[in-house]
Amino acid sequence: MPEWKTLWGYTVASTETRPGIWRLKDGGYLVHARVVDPRTGKRLSFTKQLPDASQRDAEMFRLEGIRELQDRAAGRIYLPKK
Repeated sequence: MPEWKTLWGYTVASTETRPGIWRLKDGGYLVHARVVDPRTGKRLSFTKQLPDASQRDAEMFRLEGIRELQDRAAGRIYLPKK
């Protein structure tokens, strides 16, 4: 039985299933990522609860989010998918 802890107000498993991805106690996954803006040196980050996602969905969401943060940090325009 996994141990639980609280991160960013969510109850998650004490160990990551993948880097930046934790299993939620109530089901689904919590995704967190951060990148450094090369122009300012500041960190940009996001945290998202995915209650109905599989681990693969959570991994894909995290990679997409990292790509978006990198684009924003580099000054490229990000247009969300419709």
